[in-house]
Amino acid sequence: MVCAFLRGSGYTVYDLGKDVPPDVFVQMAKEKNASIIGASALMTTTLVCQKRIVQRLQEEQMFEVKTIFGGACCTPKWVESFGGDAYCSCGAEVVARVEQLLH
Repeated sequence: MVCAFLRGSGYTVYDLGKDVPPDVFVQMAKEKNASIIGASALMTTTLVCQKRIVQRLQEEQMFEVKTIFGGACCTPKWVESFGGDAYCSCGAEVVARVEQLLH
């Protein structure tokens, strides 16, 4: 759903699928010169991957790449706790959030 909203608004989206390790997000961002990495966590056990994406970006000194996170078990407080750039609660909000991150 999120991909459809973004693509419909003219954004290029690389959907990496499910169960993707944080290193793959960072490597793909490098290869595609991405401006934003987004990830959803549908189970509490996968929340740590969102945090790890931010950590890997910092380790790689990719400070210009913004992050946006959501999913059933994700909260704004969680995203703020590890330095994520934005939280999005549903696909209908994602375009506005992405535009905020890019401007």
